[in-house]
Amino acid sequence: MNIVGKYEPLDLKGLVLAVVMVMELIILWVIGLYGYITADDTIPTHFSIHGIPTTYGSKTTLLIIPAAFSIAPTILLTITKLRFTLINKYPYLINLPAFYTNITKLPPEERGKWINKYFNAILTLGVLLTAWLTIIEIGIIQATINQQTPQWLLPTTLAAPILFIALFIIQLHKIQNQLNKQ
Repeated sequence: MNIVGKYEPLDLKGLVLAVVMVMELIILWVIGLYGYITADDTIPTHFSIHGIPTTYGSKTTLLIIPAAFSIAPTILLTITKLRFTLINKYPYLINLPAFYTNITKLPPEERGKWINKYFNAILTLGVLLTAWLTIIEIGIIQATINQQTPQWLLPTTLAAPILFIALFIIQLHKIQNQLNKQ
């Protein structure tokens, strides 16, 4: 079953979001490499609740961080690249029932545009996620250099996901309302 209709390339907003996410990934790796090059051979790898180092380990950890932090953004970029193939083969991947129900009511030539709006929301979430992971990495490297975690690191680490999920839900709700009007 061809849910999407015709393949629709990403619009300008989607392209900009994808490029920004790739640039953020590059920055994430540059920061990790900088931390690795400048750090001592033994670095703090765990901190107490008060921000004091409790465990030490190899500076190779500073290369594991960007590798681990790159997984989710890379998956989002890959899914966006393969969006039409995935949705046509596995339509339940658009797991918003109202969106899935309403998109099939549109003419096939309009469906691709709406799928792209959906994926623009996913790319926006990806840009925010990658920026957040980069900020966390900066905090980790600061903690390594200063032998104490920055005071902003824990609140940023805990609060940002809640904000991102709320913004993502609001964006999906707006898309749903626009689709219902059409």
